[in-house]
Amino acid sequence: MTENYIFFKVKTTDPNKYCVQQNIGILSPQSTCDVIVRMKAQEEIPQDRQSRDKFLIQCTAGSPAVPVKNITSEMFNKEVHFVEEFELGVVFDFPSQPQSSASESSEIHSSPEPAPLQEGPLNYISQVIQELIGSNRASSVITGIAGSLIGLILWQLFMKMLPQIWSLSIVIGMLAVKMTQYLVSNSVEEWIVKTLADLIKHFIDTVFGRRPNSPPTRAS
Repeated sequence: MTENYIFFKVKTTDPNKYCVQQNIGILSPQSTCDVIVRMKAQEEIPQDRQSRDKFLIQCTAGSPAVPVKNITSEMFNKEVHFVEEFELGVVFDFPSQPQSSASESSEIHSSPEPAPLQEGPLNYISQVIQELIGSNRASSVITGIAGSLIGLILWQLFMKMLPQIWSLSIVIGMLAVKMTQYLVSNSVEEWIVKTLADLIKHFIDTVFGRRPNSPPTRAS
């Protein structure tokens, strides 16, 4: 509720656990904006079910000519500028729905990629990589990429070996034709020789009148 342009920044005591979308921004006079805070999935619930984490919202007046990317931490230095601070505590809200529904709900709410905090050692790139590796969608994508690469490699090898395969097929075909011709020609030649031999033997037996098992005649 002011006539000034307000620069704001959101900080947290545990930047490794929380991700804030639009943790730095500019508010126009008499306007509001939504800041989305997401907590990473925790392995276990705190025993006392209480959170000691806090968020700090810092606000200071600024010039509308300054873009958001030029907002620096020095602008929120209370020794140089007038800065208002608002501290908010984290409260756990445990739903009464079944465990399966709760897990599905947590998966749905954790699906969007959170924006990193500018304050703290949060490494946004490593976080995204870890989430992708642990998801089923990442496994499907990796499997598809690996299959595509293997298929591409096999196709390249086949295209390089295609001339050799074609030449080998031609050589094998020619050898098969030659072998068939050789076997057929030998069979024909043996048949012809055997037929001629039978004909000659029959002719000789007919001309000379020789009969099998007949004793030779003795001249008187």
